[in-house]
Amino acid sequence: MEANWIIVGAVIFLGLILIVFLILKNQKDEKEVIKYFNDESSAFPDDDDDELNDEK
Repeated sequence: MEANWIIVGAVIFLGLILIVFLILKNQKDEKEVIKYFNDESSAFPDDDDDELNDEK
């Protein structure tokens, strides 16, 4: 019976480590994606905004 609790504890501990790892990895990837899209959107010309505002 003692060995079962050790196994259960080890599985829960490894599960928590996996969850923390995935959260940290997601935050890192999110920062990279935001930076990528910000760089891409700055390449668009601002002329389109003027045309849309003039039509009103």
